[in-house]
Amino acid sequence: MAEYPATTPVPVQVFRVGEMSLATMPCEIFCEIGLDYRRRTALKPGFMVSLNHGYFGYLPTPRQHDLGGYETWLGTNRLERTASEKLLAELRDRFGPAPIESMRLLELKRLQILSQTWQVDDIHVEGEFAVLGYRNNKLIKRLAESADNRLRIVDHKSAYYVLKSAVTSPEDLLEELKSLLQPDYLAAYNPAPSATR
Repeated sequence: MAEYPATTPVPVQVFRVGEMSLATMPCEIFCEIGLDYRRRTALKPGFMVSLNHGYFGYLPTPRQHDLGGYETWLGTNRLERTASEKLLAELRDRFGPAPIESMRLLELKRLQILSQTWQVDDIHVEGEFAVLGYRNNKLIKRLAESADNRLRIVDHKSAYYVLKSAVTSPEDLLEELKSLLQPDYLAAYNPAPSATR
């Protein structure tokens, strides 16, 4: 312990994934620290990962230091008494809210991923219809069955979806299409059993 430096840099990180945050510390943290991070973070939900980027021993809170226990002993705990508070203060969103354009691109990518679940390769709007260009006849029929008679298959590669009259903005259109394309995992990935065997 005499060889420990007086100060040491401790790496911490916060990752933003959409509106979720994932924070990391290189210590065995107490659950109070993870719960405190979840309360503090502006991004919900917030998750804490311990033992990331190295190992600096246990990280008790100041309250736990007052109570004692082997996690607070020198050797099992290599950081100062208030280290948990200092590290939590560093785990904050330094970038502010994501730009609207970035969030829109993220939502478009989600729509693209949902489209691929149903093997839909193209979506464009014609009047009051969203036209879906598709590759798989069985999947588009299953999608049509779940769309309350609003998706009409017109030929071997196109289906027309009747848009709600309330769709007046690109955001409304995006939400309606995402709602349509939410995967029915049983229908999309597990074909109905054949009646003949």
